Amino acid sequence: MAAALTDIQKRRLAERGYRWVRTIRRLNTAGDAISGDEAPEKYAETIDALHMLSLALQHLAACVGVLDGAGEVLAGSGEFRTAWAAVSELRHALEHEEEYIAGGGKYPWYVGDSWAADGCFESHLFIWGPEGIDSVGFMGRTYRVRPGIVAALALEIPLLALWNPPIGKGSVRLISGSDDSED
Repeated sequence: MAAALTDIQKRRLAERGYRWVRTIRRLNTAGDAISGDEAPEKYAETIDALHMLSLALQHLAACVGVLDGAGEVLAGSGEFRTAWAAVSELRHALEHEEEYIAGGGKYPWYVGDSWAADGCFESHLFIWGPEGIDSVGFMGRTYRVRPGIVAALALEIPLLALWNPPIGKGSVRLISGSDDSED
């Protein structure tokens, strides 16, 4: 087990994790509108969102890992760690795409054997479900990311509860939104 964390360290990690979950929720639907005349621009935005989504999931995994290692096991963290494996491989493949195109790369099994055919390699293939992205086809391999996203989103409430405990001595209360009221 890692060194014990102070309450403020636990709450700060929970806050960071919560913010990453909110980012994941927003990015999950970034490509829902890929169609029509704007499809090429939307496609580029979706690729950018996919990179950020995989990075947000990586940061969330780090927060959850540190908390788990310190004995602060959140409800759903085991499911997230299990589902994170496929997303982690996609994140690595995206991050090192140029190395794989050139025939290198640290984990050659992260890309398919025949990702280039007839002199033209496949592009990214996104498969959308009713709740956002389901899977991503990338360099001859399909990565099912839906379980990782679902497991990440399930951590929202446990992370919020750890970050923002009930009001009491020394606690902080989360206030969201803006004060647009007129007095």
